[in-house]
Amino acid sequence: MRNLAKTLTPEFKLITFVSFIVLILHFLLHSVRILQYSYSIFYLDESFSIGSIITTCIAFSAFVYAGKIALVSTKKSESILYFLYSGVFILFGLEEAFSFRDALNDFIKSNVSFLSDAANFSWVISLGVFVAIFFAFLLYGTLKEKSDVRKFMFLGLICFVLVAVLELIGGRLYGVSDLYLIEVGIEEFLEMIGLAFFVNAFGIKLSTFSKSF
Repeated sequence: MRNLAKTLTPEFKLITFVSFIVLILHFLLHSVRILQYSYSIFYLDESFSIGSIITTCIAFSAFVYAGKIALVSTKKSESILYFLYSGVFILFGLEEAFSFRDALNDFIKSNVSFLSDAANFSWVISLGVFVAIFFAFLLYGTLKEKSDVRKFMFLGLICFVLVAVLELIGGRLYGVSDLYLIEVGIEEFLEMIGLAFFVNAFGIKLSTFSKSF
């Protein structure tokens, strides 16, 4: 672990620090309304919040890093894989910014009767096919890598799995328990840190190409 800590990039450290500040603001200021908003932008369960802005920025960073790797790699299969990575993370960022999953989940609630109960419980279940594809792709890409790049990707994947689990738990807690505030905070924090691990992995990967030029 000590050797792994030495490969943490400045970007990862900055993202982790900012994510921690966002989490603290969520716990302390979740009921504070500013700028004439009808809700608190510090509350991480809102579709538009400080957390969603930061998460979108991190996802776009992963998109840029993956795109750079795709462009500089001399291996065709690797270039294709990282173009796909860049596509996944730009979609991740856009979803975080515009909440496509919530809109699709609401559509399923109203129009797909056999999935309506699942949609009422959690989008993780109603959109399970997309969730499974997302995790399968990340696992495939992680297993294709070596050394520290693989380790950081695996840590990011674990964070995303925990996010999905917490989403399911949140479906039980929403509206019935004060623990929901804690669940949401941890869930959104893990999402940011999961992205940070991928940014770190991509940064390490990109640095190997820089050294070869």
